[in-house]
Amino acid sequence: MKSEKLSAILLTAILLSLNGNISAADSREKHDSGDQYLSDFLMDTGPAGGRKTPSKKTDNKGVSISGNVSGTEGKENFRQDITDPLFQPGKGKFFSDTALVKSSYRMNGNNARFLTFILQEDISYGLTEQIAITGGLQRVGSKMKNIHVAGHDHYSYKNIYDIGLKFRLVPVEKFTLGIQGHYKNVQSERSAGEDTDGIAGSARLSYEHRIADPFIEISYVRDFKESDDVAKTGIMAGLFRNFGRYTGIFNLYRSHLTGSSHLISYGAGVTGHYRFTENMAAGIGTEVHLDSSHAGGAYSEIENAVTVKLLFRALF
Repeated sequence: MKSEKLSAILLTAILLSLNGNISAADSREKHDSGDQYLSDFLMDTGPAGGRKTPSKKTDNKGVSISGNVSGTEGKENFRQDITDPLFQPGKGKFFSDTALVKSSYRMNGNNARFLTFILQEDISYGLTEQIAITGGLQRVGSKMKNIHVAGHDHYSYKNIYDIGLKFRLVPVEKFTLGIQGHYKNVQSERSAGEDTDGIAGSARLSYEHRIADPFIEISYVRDFKESDDVAKTGIMAGLFRNFGRYTGIFNLYRSHLTGSSHLISYGAGVTGHYRFTENMAAGIGTEVHLDSSHAGGAYSEIENAVTVKLLFRALF
């Protein structure tokens, strides 16, 4: 009897010891997990231990707003600010970019004043996260005041159709590169000039900075006219700044128009957007001509050139 009681006491002691070891191990595991969670939280690291930048933030009105995201988080989420110049839709999504533009300018040496109105719609569709196909239509109306040019009406119109591709590289060390190329066709009405085909392309490099994102862009446009091939090259430098629901872009540019003669122009622009939601924004922008020079031929120096733009962007 004593032997049976002793055996029971030993068995109970062994079970209690095993249970204590299991509880201690479980406690250590939870403690280690808690330490790792706290470490991840303080260091702001992702599951793989790399630096993680949140893809979204919520403003004081409770609306989720996307921000620029570094390439270490995942190529699906970077550059998700719809007002960012390098924005393009993700795979399977459509992006609408609408603009209403009015510009006016004078030519040095005469009283001619030129007005141009443009209604422009560009639609992009994401083939992948980095590649999108684009198509666009511009309706251009021009008016010449205080002058009559032989063979031309005071009012003229043309439609410009284009189709192309946009390619965006995943950021490397906070640098992002966007490249696009287009084929365009110009159909003229009311003596706006001859019908023509052309090409256009641009490349923009941006650097993500905590204060503002500086960028630089080069562009090239060429019209294949029977009478005179016209090419335009440009370079632009600027800053993109995020202010929560609001974003702003400031830029300086230089353009060089070649053909029967040469015209070099300099200007500055500023654009502001307001984001209603993650997928919808409206904005207004203006460009001011600063200076120009020419080398004879048909072109003259431009004076008092101002462009105003109303903008609307939507992702769906």
